[in-house]
Amino acid sequence: MKAAVDCVKARPHYATSGEWVITDARHDSTSNAYHSTVPCMAGSTRRIVGICTLSRQEHRVAQTREVACTKIVLPQVIARGLNITEVAHDYQSTIKKYVQELGMVNSYDTWHGMVSFFF
Repeated sequence: MKAAVDCVKARPHYATSGEWVITDARHDSTSNAYHSTVPCMAGSTRRIVGICTLSRQEHRVAQTREVACTKIVLPQVIARGLNITEVAHDYQSTIKKYVQELGMVNSYDTWHGMVSFFF
């Protein structure tokens, strides 16, 4: 993933604007998943710059693993030297609060942002 981070850093806008990323949980099944994964994708390159997977052993409730994984993957990506300025994610108030605590702009991904618009 170092190569993906280096690719983002090489883009002309990065030096002045940093990078926005999107995170989204993926579960191994539709109900009571055993494993959940949250990839972190760079917005400008669509490359994965970080990833976290947790199991039921590490975090019991599948529905809240997205928050736990996000709290692991964002610091991982920051530690790789990526200046994250904005995070887009599912409509999760806990993640919103965490992103704002890190001093980043909070956004909702396209699907979840539009759902609230139409319904």
